[in-house]
Amino acid sequence: MKIEVVLDRFEEDKAVLITKEGKEIIMPKQLLGSEINPKESLWLQLSADAAATEKNADLAKNMLNEIISKDEE
Repeated sequence: MKIEVVLDRFEEDKAVLITKEGKEIIMPKQLLGSEINPKESLWLQLSADAAATEKNADLAKNMLNEIISKDEE
């Protein structure tokens, strides 16, 4: 998914982006390059990471199993 935004302003260490629908997206300023300035148009690209999702699910399952096994002792 791609989202077109405009860098509206910086607030301390945050960047405030505005979508075409007028919604604000706030993100760490450090994620933008130093060459990006307010009023510039940008594209945000979001994509799912199936491998990371599976890894996180396995980690959560393992942690839960550890908690359950400790309770049974």
